[in-house]
Amino acid sequence: MTENTTQEAECLSHLTAELDTDDMTEISLGMSNFDMSIDDGFEDALRKDEGKVFGIHAGWNFNGKVYFSNGFFYEEVWRYGSIIETLSSENLKELMIDVCENYGYD
Repeated sequence: MTENTTQEAECLSHLTAELDTDDMTEISLGMSNFDMSIDDGFEDALRKDEGKVFGIHAGWNFNGKVYFSNGFFYEEVWRYGSIIETLSSENLKELMIDVCENYGYD
């Protein structure tokens, strides 16, 4: 495999890691924009039950469903009962910041 082909394959595997949260179980841990906090144990819980559980990211202007799959954290950003976008990052704190930069820190 050439370097470009390998990079393309990695990119595609990352994109296909998006899952349907309707098939997952919500856990009581999550993230909050109130004090920019991530609950203790949230990252470990998502990694432990990869692709099976999600937690909530509570914001004033959005609500997010956060899960872990294939080495990435994902957040489905919801507004008014609809998914607006799904963002991802290898780091949970970076994901939180990316979402807040796009949808507000409130």
